[in-house]
Amino acid sequence: MKKIFIVITLLTLSQVFKINNALGQSNCGTTISKEKAALVEDLLKSNKRSSLQNVAVEIPIKFHSVRRNDGSGGLSETEKDNLIDQINAFYANSSISFFHEGDINYIDNDDAYNLDSSSEGLVTSGNTVPKTINVYFTGSLSSNGNPVCGYTRFPPSADHIFVVYGCVLNGNSTLEHELGHYFTLYHTHGTTNTGTTDELVDGSNCQSAGDRLCDTPADPNLSGVVNNDCVYIGTARDANDQTYDPDVSNIMSYSIDRCQDKFSPQQYQRIRAGFENGRGYLNYRTENFIATMSLSQNETCINTDVDFTGNSFGANEWYWEFEGGTPSTSSSQNPTVYYENSGVFDVSLTVTSNA
Repeated sequence: MKKIFIVITLLTLSQVFKINNALGQSNCGTTISKEKAALVEDLLKSNKRSSLQNVAVEIPIKFHSVRRNDGSGGLSETEKDNLIDQINAFYANSSISFFHEGDINYIDNDDAYNLDSSSEGLVTSGNTVPKTINVYFTGSLSSNGNPVCGYTRFPPSADHIFVVYGCVLNGNSTLEHELGHYFTLYHTHGTTNTGTTDELVDGSNCQSAGDRLCDTPADPNLSGVVNNDCVYIGTARDANDQTYDPDVSNIMSYSIDRCQDKFSPQQYQRIRAGFENGRGYLNYRTENFIATMSLSQNETCINTDVDFTGNSFGANEWYWEFEGGTPSTSSSQNPTVYYENSGVFDVSLTVTSNA
């Protein structure tokens, strides 16, 4: 019996789119009221983008670097690339990655170089890219008159993150921290930046207190109580008189920046839910937009039809080439091809997304 052997070759992919210092996160200026926190919790339950569950996505991000009038200061393209790599490494477990939209947008303005939150319009006006995370890097930053390394706002507020240039270099986690807030993460000590957390050490109220997550231990607020060896040296006790044993390595804590190197599994889940339900309007693209296919059989007899299926999520155009088959090409997503002669034949698929 003469047989046909089909060699699958996914050769091409076409994509078309419209679109370490000692500072800790106690320098974070992101705050949230009880009323806004309640809205965020309701938002997370809305299940707006259930179709995106378990789908890897790439989200556009745009860096705006504020410099002096003479063009001095600011972020370099190399530093931009390093930061993108850094945040992608931290957010990979949420199936979220980030791609930068073009080059850095430089804003040369002495008045905005040392920015206060009351004057955001100096940098956002005329510069904000729609449906994109806009990160503004400044020489210094203050929120309500207090110096901070960064701040943002919880969804569904505007797509703006503000950070100090010097606070994001050398592996510091300021940008990852503020992105966490952008995707609905609270500080591990809770929704207030003052006083001791309301979460109990035994975790009995973990779903309604602290950061509302149960795999991050109760955190009394680590500002000033973590030493240079990344050891908690505080003595605070909870309402049951139990001593806290917080995680000083969590990015959303107020630990020393160089000690922070992880999110918890439930934080990753909340980040993902925050994207799907609070930021799903972003011009994301599916990271698994690659030429993938399946076929009914890859070894068959002559004078036989073989069914091909295009499996590329997000594709809306397909172009197949079938060596030795009829038809020899197809623009159908799921073509059927007839093989009359025996041999080993190549198949290639090109997919395009215009989303």
